[in-house]
Amino acid sequence: MYLQSARYVLKSYMGYMLKGKPLSDSVQYLAKFGEVADLQFFGEKPWTASELRNLLLKSLQYIITVISNRLTNKQPG
Repeated sequence: MYLQSARYVLKSYMGYMLKGKPLSDSVQYLAKFGEVADLQFFGEKPWTASELRNLLLKSLQYIITVISNRLTNKQPG
């Protein structure tokens, strides 16, 4: 299930970035990647749901960047 979800998110994001396809409601949060690029998370107080969501989004952004870089540098064959 996790792998299927990850594939769906990656496929949706790649379609959004490379082909200009609209994001479905379930992955609409991916459009906020630009907003969370410079966020830093720290502090003593409990995080809000919004802050946690942004942290998860930033983590996903990193994973997609790593995968994209590997795909870009992949040798033919």
